[in-house]
Amino acid sequence: MTHVACTGDGAKIHYEAIKWKNEMQRSQTRATSAMNVLVRSALAVVKNRAAAQNYPEFVADKAMCGVDCGDFGHSKEEFKNIISVAASWIDGEVSKQLKAPLKCTGLNPHFSLTMDKGTPGRETNQATMIVFNDEGKRIAVPVGSPAVYQTNDDNTAVSGGYADELAASSIMLVKKQYDLETDELSYCQGIVADGQYQSAGFRDELKRLLPFDFDVEPVLATFFSILWDPGHFSDLAFTDVREGKIGSSKEFISRVIKRSNVFGAAFHSGKHLSELQMVAESLDVRAHLVKSYSMTRFTSSSYSLLANIIESYSTYLEAFRNHQFDQIKDYLVSGYDYIIDLGSLTDVIKPFVKMMILLQSLQYPCWKVVSWWKKVEVYLKGKIATENRRIF
Repeated sequence: MTHVACTGDGAKIHYEAIKWKNEMQRSQTRATSAMNVLVRSALAVVKNRAAAQNYPEFVADKAMCGVDCGDFGHSKEEFKNIISVAASWIDGEVSKQLKAPLKCTGLNPHFSLTMDKGTPGRETNQATMIVFNDEGKRIAVPVGSPAVYQTNDDNTAVSGGYADELAASSIMLVKKQYDLETDELSYCQGIVADGQYQSAGFRDELKRLLPFDFDVEPVLATFFSILWDPGHFSDLAFTDVREGKIGSSKEFISRVIKRSNVFGAAFHSGKHLSELQMVAESLDVRAHLVKSYSMTRFTSSSYSLLANIIESYSTYLEAFRNHQFDQIKDYLVSGYDYIIDLGSLTDVIKPFVKMMILLQSLQYPCWKVVSWWKKVEVYLKGKIATENRRIF
């Protein structure tokens, strides 16, 4: 009773201990609540596709609304730490899922990989993603993006970038990131990638690294595939048409793109862009951001330039004429022949672009391109027949 009632010898020590415990509980509760706010702010930055420098602004907005955001951890450096911890937790959850046997078969779930090589900055990286089913829905999770090229100790030679090295890099990355045993890699049942990964060297290195329990080529071809990414494949098809490798539309497409880029050059940024926005406000309409048609981006992305011009054409033209450009430039963007050509091109490639976007979705298998292209072809031929009857 003396001990419980904090009386007698040591009563003050007992009292201070209970008081300290209550203070620590309050501090821990506040710390947990504040960290919850900071994590949600960091995730909001990611969902809004903003940069790390926007993280303090998200935190400040919550603080201005009376939310307790704690006393520290509000800089963009903390954002990097939060994302790093979140990525580590996600990797752990993916690892658990890949190692958990399915109830229906007692075997681990199958997964596939997709990868691509690019140079977003000064360094060339190979991004790898793992694709698997989660509660009946196919999802893709980024695994990592290690550097493709490495130099020796004295920086006199560069290695990396060969097909077998690209294959080894991706497989070893998956194995290390998710702590997979060698036999667990056999549940990788396919890779979807673009042309640089379709070589025999890439395929032979995968056969060496993945522990298949058979060595019969027909069986391997059936149960393990390296497929062309249908998005890249479709983009190459249109690129061949645009460059004149197939058909005779090169001059027509190039002319429309060249004339459309006049708007992009005029209103890309700076004073002219501000004046375009002022014209849009005066007309009480929305003016889309003007970009030039990029030859290196996917057709489905570059198509938005043409679609935006058609949707906001009157706004663009009025703002363009406010600058009083010369007659040649004015004709390039206002001639009837340009308007007809622009509308015709967008009408023709719109169903193709829609197909491309759907093919980039994880919810559709790669071979959908076969049946979908037939539908696009039938639609376009019907459209041409209808227009010919209407004109002639």
